[in-house]
Amino acid sequence: MSKTSAYQSMSTVATLFAGPGSAANVSGSVNENVGFRFVLDRTVQTLSTHGVPDSRQISGLLFVPSLTVEDPCSEIAAQIVPKNVTRHEDVLTFGYPTVGIAPWISVDCTNSFLAASREAKADALVFYQPSIKESGIPPPASDICWNLNDGDQWKRDNPYPIYAIPGPAAATLMRELAWFSDGKTNRSHEDSHPSFQKRDSSVRLFTMIANAYIIWLTLKRRGLLQAATLAAHPQDNVEAVPMTRAIAVQVPREIVEQLPLYIYAGPRSSSVASLVKDEVETNVAEIDPGSQSPEPPTEELREELPNDTNRVVGIRRPAPAVIKPGSGGIVASANPYRLSHTQTICDNDNRRPREADKMGALKYVEEIQKKKQSDVIRFLLRVRCWELRQLNVIHRASRPSRPDKARRLGYKAKQGYVVYRVRVRRGGRKRPAPKGATYGKPTNQGINQLKYQRALRATAEERVGRRCANLRVLNSYWINQDSTYKYFEVICVDPQHKAIRRDARINWICNPVHKHREARGLTATGKKSRGINKGHRYNNTKAGRRHTWKLQNTQSYWRYR
Repeated sequence: MSKTSAYQSMSTVATLFAGPGSAANVSGSVNENVGFRFVLDRTVQTLSTHGVPDSRQISGLLFVPSLTVEDPCSEIAAQIVPKNVTRHEDVLTFGYPTVGIAPWISVDCTNSFLAASREAKADALVFYQPSIKESGIPPPASDICWNLNDGDQWKRDNPYPIYAIPGPAAATLMRELAWFSDGKTNRSHEDSHPSFQKRDSSVRLFTMIANAYIIWLTLKRRGLLQAATLAAHPQDNVEAVPMTRAIAVQVPREIVEQLPLYIYAGPRSSSVASLVKDEVETNVAEIDPGSQSPEPPTEELREELPNDTNRVVGIRRPAPAVIKPGSGGIVASANPYRLSHTQTICDNDNRRPREADKMGALKYVEEIQKKKQSDVIRFLLRVRCWELRQLNVIHRASRPSRPDKARRLGYKAKQGYVVYRVRVRRGGRKRPAPKGATYGKPTNQGINQLKYQRALRATAEERVGRRCANLRVLNSYWINQDSTYKYFEVICVDPQHKAIRRDARINWICNPVHKHREARGLTATGKKSRGINKGHRYNNTKAGRRHTWKLQNTQSYWRYR
């Protein structure tokens, strides 16, 4: 498969992640219709960072370096590496970068694989130890198991980055490399492969190694340098610290000249305040609260004032706010204009409270969830949906994906509450008739055009209730969906936990009558599909269903009877 050919063949992807990071999509030049996807998250060890590109991301076609026939390690490697794995000549014609994978057997064999990778001009090399069967992250680069008795000179001699992965994961990749190659020995086993029934020579393993840990170290080092600069100049302010070239942003001069200018007149005097209204200058004289009532101005004082000014008297200074009063006495604030904790912070117009001051963190999450067509939410939903597809159908979540929605439905972040995620297949239902055949019956008997009578959310609750039979389903909510599935989070409660049985707000669910309430339509979504207040002939609702219920459940008598 060349870069210019149409995307018609199957592509197999293996994605590797070194250090803390998130799953990333494969390159756009590789077909998205993959038949094999293998992800290693946080189990890749970096042995050498020599030759890492600036993007901190390495991707290419996976191959096994070939050793010469005269090399004694070729017979040793043949006992570990399958005979028909993908070699460098199998991926050379595609024009993509290449990533090698080889076993770490001994010192001589490792040097042979390193030399073969240098000769093949590989962009990266991945090692694994066949003798280690643990699936955790391999030992660090300083461990003695990676020693070649040359003082780490092998890391400097090879111009490509080197990584290490667990042995079981490498065995899986080696097995798949035996399927995706041009060797003739694997052509006879094409029909037994679980993923494909017909093989083509253009199917290869595409690997991506995203090293986000190195990027984090670079950013942290930049922050440490700035903190050291601030510590060296404690007398200077933040503006005096020189900005680095990576942070400074150059703006054209014409844009800077268009920015508005605001003049700061300095701190306001505590004794005299100026009030501007209708562009008329007014002098304000403050009176101490303990003084007597002000006297009206005399004629002599009026003659001293200018004609275009008015003197306003009788305005008293407000009492200072009390800051954390103690039991012994009242402590007054040093700033008489400071608001107390009981006063409302208002906008500049001093008419209404600011909405931002009343919103908490969950309120922001709730508001952004309402804008599901925004770029931020659409991107987050796509990334999260990709992650959910890799997980089990029913799995436990460490915390709710939508904490605002979960709290509105009764979830509390305390012991006894559990959140499970579940996915349900979308679409209609098909009648279980053999092949949909009519066998002489009418053709319109209803095979394909059947609609499921219960909501998918109710189905999700029932499946979680069967999986967690010792828990009680409290409620559920939607979190994501794609073309095939809908994803829900189900809030469950442990009825045997003391924190639940002692809580008067939730211990009602501990009663035996609420066992498997999700299977009997007692949850919120279950009541919607029980036939209550819906369906045919539900039309006797004059003035609304609440008015009808009140009318039918209220006793009334004639006044004279």
